[in-house]
Amino acid sequence: KARSLGVQSVDHKMDPIVKAPVRKQGIVEKLGGQQGGHRTWKARYFVLTDQLAYYNKQADYASGASPNLIRLSAYFVSATETFRKKGEAKPKGGFFEFQIHAYPKSMTCRTKEESVMHEWIRAIMEPIEQMRRPIRDIRLERKAKELAMEEAVKSGKPVDPAAIAAGGGAA
Repeated sequence: KARSLGVQSVDHKMDPIVKAPVRKQGIVEKLGGQQGGHRTWKARYFVLTDQLAYYNKQADYASGASPNLIRLSAYFVSATETFRKKGEAKPKGGFFEFQIHAYPKSMTCRTKEESVMHEWIRAIMEPIEQMRRPIRDIRLERKAKELAMEEAVKSGKPVDPAAIAAGGGAA
């Protein structure tokens, strides 16, 4: 006989799943074979929202097929070391590579245009940069207050810390 724990069941309507907005999408080549297969470059259709999804082709995305996912909860992105000879417009092989270092899966990607590579890097890193901005702003404000305090002390005028905190200076 089952024992009751005194918990009542409440029938809640599920809120509809809200899809995150698409921040960037397009074709990028990714390096395959990182789990024992052949290391080959394959063009994939990438869609960046709050995570990075990729499909074999754009039609798969349009039809609602299940994507391969790179979760962007702990990650960073960097351009790979690509060596060019002086005067060359493109690196050896003609592609610009970047790596997405994510937990638990990372990948190497490439584009034909350097500007497109940088667009992808910026788009993927944007949430991290937005989190860093407030910290930078706080540090800049703190430094400005320290400088205002130093100037007030050097001028020999009475120092009003409340005025400096509010953005003013000496009394």
